[in-house]
Amino acid sequence: MEETPAEKAGVESGDVILRVDDHDVVATRDLIDYVAALSPGESVELEVLRDTRRITLDVLLEERPLQVAGSDSARPTPMRSESLEWLGLELRPLTENLRERAGLDRRQRGVYVADVSARSVFAERGFQAGVVITDIEGTEIRDLEDLEAATADLESGDLIRVEALIPGNPGGQRFFSVIEVP
Repeated sequence: MEETPAEKAGVESGDVILRVDDHDVVATRDLIDYVAALSPGESVELEVLRDTRRITLDVLLEERPLQVAGSDSARPTPMRSESLEWLGLELRPLTENLRERAGLDRRQRGVYVADVSARSVFAERGFQAGVVITDIEGTEIRDLEDLEAATADLESGDLIRVEALIPGNPGGQRFFSVIEVP
């Protein structure tokens, strides 16, 4: 199995990451969000606590390989696409199981937002994990392919109208937001 960039830099099992560059790491999400905003080939400085000693390590970031879920996985595999990285969203297919758990009609279509990066433009507009994206600029979003097609020609500074559904009430609650493409 190939080593991760952190392992190549000397991070060991049991190390506690305290800082990345000059940012405190209070929760794992702090580290993930910070590194996700960077590009492969960039370096970060990690301050780790190892056995009571503080150690500084330089990590060269690399492209993250796609992971294939095993057939025994109960959770749908997160959908990733380089063309959608700017969204800062972890997306999943809206499966029958997710529709049922969210109390949505079995005919509801869309893309389920499993997680929202704290630094994403969607987080700034109030999007949270659990919402379902159903429409972008008047284009119905049934799956990841629809989402990719609806955002393919966008450029930095473009404003897009996004319709989403917050599960909960019967049928859910629809809301609209305008997002500026970074």
